[in-house]
Amino acid sequence: MKRQNLILITLALLSLMMTTNYFCLAKGDTSVGSSTSNPPSYQYSIQQATSDQAQLDTISFSGFAFLTGNLSCDSFLPPGKVADFFGFQYLRDTSQAGQGHSTDFLTNAANNVLYILNDEQKAEMVTLAENQTALVNEYAYLRYPLMAAFIRQLNGSISTGSNGLSEQAVMNYSATLYELDAQISVQRATLYAQILSSLNDTQKQYLDNMEKEGFAAWPSLPNPVFGPSVTNDEGVLVMTYASDMFSWYTGNVTSDTYFCPERQADYFGGFYLKDAPAMGQPDYTISETITGDTGETFLSILDTAQKTLITNLIDSDRNALDQIVQLRTAVATELRTALTGGAINESQVILLDSKYGSLDGEISYNCAMAFAEVEKTLANQQETELTNARNNLTNFTCDAGTVYLYSQQIPQPVITNTNYLFTNYNQTNALSLPSPISYSTKTSIQSTSIPLQKNPLVLYTIAIVAVLAAVGIVAFKQRKRGPST
Repeated sequence: MKRQNLILITLALLSLMMTTNYFCLAKGDTSVGSSTSNPPSYQYSIQQATSDQAQLDTISFSGFAFLTGNLSCDSFLPPGKVADFFGFQYLRDTSQAGQGHSTDFLTNAANNVLYILNDEQKAEMVTLAENQTALVNEYAYLRYPLMAAFIRQLNGSISTGSNGLSEQAVMNYSATLYELDAQISVQRATLYAQILSSLNDTQKQYLDNMEKEGFAAWPSLPNPVFGPSVTNDEGVLVMTYASDMFSWYTGNVTSDTYFCPERQADYFGGFYLKDAPAMGQPDYTISETITGDTGETFLSILDTAQKTLITNLIDSDRNALDQIVQLRTAVATELRTALTGGAINESQVILLDSKYGSLDGEISYNCAMAFAEVEKTLANQQETELTNARNNLTNFTCDAGTVYLYSQQIPQPVITNTNYLFTNYNQTNALSLPSPISYSTKTSIQSTSIPLQKNPLVLYTIAIVAVLAAVGIVAFKQRKRGPST
């Protein structure tokens, strides 16, 4: 009988373990992040980032964000996604146990680097930040017309005589935008190489130990005080420089070339859904499964024809992605010449980055057109399901009349007429639409409660009841039989 009792208790404990496992791994979990997010089972690499599955997840996630968001949401962009040829994204993604996606990762990395720099080295970073702020912000401001044009396509707000967005115009505009990215990158690489060449043995040993021991061993240091003359924008740039310089020091061309799948065609609000809830939240870990899970939810709501519009993008974008990897490798290689005392060929970097931008424009155009076609055919029930899915995902609203200057919300600037991004553009057509464009048709999203089946209190209660029931059965049998002999 003792053996039967043991079996009952064992089964109850297994019930507890399985219930807990269900809660932790339930497919389609709508939580955006936590302080204990588990990393995915796959290994991060450029091959994984450009794989069909990763691209399908990302494109579907972007489509979901675009159809349920607005210009404010679409404009959110983490500052680290500009001039990202220094391996920090790879360092973040490959950090132990997914710790690189903690909100403290960049802060701790930057603070530790700044801690060991001398005053002259830090002053050089501040000087570059003062000189680059206008250029970096210009990059963000020049993104708004593209997003405005994509929303016009989505809403069908197209000039008479135009067939919609012009692929070539979008590609040309994106190419020009990426020329700014190239200038920013060259300036940063030049400074990083200069500072790294001036490090003493003690400073190098500190950075080597940071690489060897990993994020968990980095001391939590106070944020640096730059002085009253340094603006917030400049302070953010200095933190970006410090973290980038560390990943560049510890990395190689492979890590510099790497990008996360969301890096391309980042005009549709995916970064907002993924990263905005973490803003200002210490010790918050961004979920590494939100993109795939939400993309899968989006596809499940679409009918066969709508789904095909999304899945066809995998084939149409593949060649451009392959070329982007080659171009990023070439840019990363050229920038690293500064580490060995060579002079960076700035004209070559600008040319390569311009081609990169043109290809990103091609991918962005393809996405915008496909998303708009899906929007045209959505039934009322589908729209309701998409809204509910969005509500379950985030409680962050995107206020009409505002945009994001990277991760800082600001009043929406006047966006001049964007007809030049559409087919059959001419001056007559340009005067046929008002400026600035109104986006009032898209509303803010409010949050709702977490679905009952994913509520941990309910799940743990069920498990505990199972354990208590088993123990009760054992006790009852013991009393019925009397003391064991």
